[in-house]
Amino acid sequence: MNCTVYEQKCSSYCSPDSICRPGQRGLIKNPDNPLCICSLDYFGPSCHIRNEACKSDPCGLNGTCHLTNDPTGDKPIICQCSKQFYGDRCQYEKVAVAIDVNMTLTPSVSVIQFYDSGQPSWSILTLRHQMITGGLPLTIRYYHDQEKAPIVSLLKTYEGFADPQYYVLYIQLDSALINLTSTPRVCPNAISLLPISKLFAF
Repeated sequence: MNCTVYEQKCSSYCSPDSICRPGQRGLIKNPDNPLCICSLDYFGPSCHIRNEACKSDPCGLNGTCHLTNDPTGDKPIICQCSKQFYGDRCQYEKVAVAIDVNMTLTPSVSVIQFYDSGQPSWSILTLRHQMITGGLPLTIRYYHDQEKAPIVSLLKTYEGFADPQYYVLYIQLDSALINLTSTPRVCPNAISLLPISKLFAF
């Protein structure tokens, strides 16, 4: 209770870099030995075995290697990739989308959306990424973790409590890289097209 009892096995059994807990092994094998709490990169009952899975630098220059506690050994490490790379070993570079916005609009809030189509036709678009900014961004950067860049990008601007205004930033099919200057025009509200659609009603 007053830390006056010394356990000799703490200096002979556990690794010097570990934390020794006498009498804490419970029903674990060799309960007479103390419980050793290992420091980072070490494992084993007495913490003398070094985990060198990250020593070979499996994540390369594009990521940081972190050891896991996977007892099966199937995934001994995990790579934390830098912003422009992805994959189990950060081996793939993300597709870059760079848009310079040429507008004089000053909205309160802007929403930029990127869409892909998983269908043969454009009948269904799937939202892949969305970013929200205050005001109007003059430059938009997005790194997309697919072989092709999103085919459509929309801009929604909000001013107060009014309905948002919609703009098409770009429409491009099968582009591996997008780098452009966009001067988008506002898309008409669907309600304003209603009289035209009535002409085609059956």
